[in-house]
Amino acid sequence: MVSPGGGQSDAGRAYLEELGREGYDELCRKVVASLGCFPQLDPGERADVANEAVLMVLRSGLLDPSKKPVAYIKTTARRLALGKLKRDGETVLMDNVDLSGLADVQVERSRTSRTTTWRPGSPRA
Repeated sequence: MVSPGGGQSDAGRAYLEELGREGYDELCRKVVASLGCFPQLDPGERADVANEAVLMVLRSGLLDPSKKPVAYIKTTARRLALGKLKRDGETVLMDNVDLSGLADVQVERSRTSRTTTWRPGSPRA
């Protein structure tokens, strides 16, 4: 388990303490399972990416335990996995599994120079 003094934000530290060892292990299992859609990663690589995602989120200061932190960590893990595969020059093949968490669509507004980021589930401008 990640040590409480390992650079986590206050929210991250509190979340870890609330989870406890068993909860942390369960969180890691869920995150690893969410990476099953990346057949190019072996189980060890999935575990590494999952741990990196948990650490990244805990250290970011953006963790809000009241707003689905497991989903946020899983999304972070998927993005890290995609980045790893792209850096390794792999073709990114995924099973057709909940890709909505990966979608960020950049929409250029034709009459202004502003760029809007649209996320699935949010109203379109």
